[in-house]
Amino acid sequence: MPLDISLIRNRLDAASGVLAINSPNAVEDELVTKLLLEVAQPLEYKPYYWNLSKSLREVSLTRDKSGKITGIKKTPVPDYTTDNPVTGLFQFIRDCKDHALFLIANVQEFLPGGMQPNVFVLQDLIDLCREIKRSDKRIILLGDRLRLSHHFDGAIFEIDNPLPTEAERESNLEFRLADIKAQSKGKVKFNLSNQGRQNLIRAMGGITKEEADDLLLEAAITDKAITDGTGEFIKLRRSAKLRKRGVDILEPPPVKAVGLENLDRWLERKAKMFSPRAQEYGLDLPNGCLIVGPPGTGKTLTVKNMAATWEMPVFVMNIGRMMDRHVGGSEENMDRFLKEIESQTGILFIDELDKQFAAIAVNALGGDGGTSQRMFGTFLQWLNDKREKRIPIFVAATANRVDHLPSEFLRDGRWDAKFYVGLPRQKARAEILSVHLERRKIELSKDAIARIAVATDGFNGAELEQLVITCAEAAFIADRPGQVSLDELIEAAMVAPVQSRNPDEQEKLRQLEDWARQSAIPASLEADETIETAEYSSDRRARF
Repeated sequence: MPLDISLIRNRLDAASGVLAINSPNAVEDELVTKLLLEVAQPLEYKPYYWNLSKSLREVSLTRDKSGKITGIKKTPVPDYTTDNPVTGLFQFIRDCKDHALFLIANVQEFLPGGMQPNVFVLQDLIDLCREIKRSDKRIILLGDRLRLSHHFDGAIFEIDNPLPTEAERESNLEFRLADIKAQSKGKVKFNLSNQGRQNLIRAMGGITKEEADDLLLEAAITDKAITDGTGEFIKLRRSAKLRKRGVDILEPPPVKAVGLENLDRWLERKAKMFSPRAQEYGLDLPNGCLIVGPPGTGKTLTVKNMAATWEMPVFVMNIGRMMDRHVGGSEENMDRFLKEIESQTGILFIDELDKQFAAIAVNALGGDGGTSQRMFGTFLQWLNDKREKRIPIFVAATANRVDHLPSEFLRDGRWDAKFYVGLPRQKARAEILSVHLERRKIELSKDAIARIAVATDGFNGAELEQLVITCAEAAFIADRPGQVSLDELIEAAMVAPVQSRNPDEQEKLRQLEDWARQSAIPASLEADETIETAEYSSDRRARF
């Protein structure tokens, strides 16, 4: 949802002396312009703006000859001097006789949790919040990642200004394209298909309107054109900005996951639910899926393939990176991460969910003072709210062990579907081998690949890839790159993989398969298509 201006006006009218807007574009003139135009002017406030570097200034809108708003003007307040930039500002507000609105940027850095907390600033602002309610002056605090401490509970009303929604990005894109076309006077060429336009709108997700405008202008100047490739240009720049904010983007896959026919078909159907037409009919946005299976079976690769097929970014959740030694910091990092991504259409990827959140369940017993449990609660609440708020994020989670997952993740309704990815069957093993042989420029007949598939019963996808890599490297070192024989691959395959030689792993696999039979959909077709080939023994010798 966009910034609720009517709520701001109502709160100011209702004698809420101080409001705080948590906004990713708090330092941009766009937000100040919006507040001047839609709050200060209608309520007839005289507007002031303050930040630490520029001190206090009067602000006004600027217009061109036709009356169109072109920006804002900040004029230093005459004779405004103070020994202390913050407490001096508060005293000026007390003494001010105007019906005034003060927009104050980033003062939270002097409050608890900020970079330079000051107990005198804290107490002065607490006092000012109480005093200003009885006056005709109002304050709006502006800040990125603005989270006020408990000292202001009930004294300051907090509002979030989210990043632009898809509809807002579409509207802004049309305006910005028209502006670039008019300003360039034919120097920038336009060749943008409908699909390219949609890709651009998605590429601008997760950044502010001003950042999106700057990137679009940079693309136009760099390429002297706006084309279907502009979306990729902006995605690269956007990814760098998101990483600085702690949001990792998953890289595209090197190969396609194979042998997961049921999962592929389900994902293909779900992709249609993101379309505007589906939303017109009131259909729910896809919620997410849980993909469970032993290690090395292609679960992560499946998520990467999903992103490539759906043409969506993948945002990686890493609980370890969110942990913070400061009180409340971990919870804030979780909340910040979720807010960074929820304005976009994309995939939230939680790899090895059992390891990330099992640790949270254990720590909830007292290991970290309840921090992990509060983070867990924040995420569960977001999952619950996601469907109601129609947040266009698909949650794709993988897990190796379901017995390590908190029960909240396995209850009915949490996921659109739960899939089990088992060890690949013979036909799938042949397909996986073909993919990796082709990548290493190794040519073998279908019959030869089928014989290797028979000999690799019990191998997972990662072990099949390593088998090919081992033989390809040996051939390269022997000065015959790409020349790997069937016998060499069979010989290498005779060493048993981890899954088949480790009794503990076999027991875990059996338990996982028991759960999957009752609670999950097989990701691959149940019936294995046997490949006709010459009889070949799949016995292996143990590795010593």
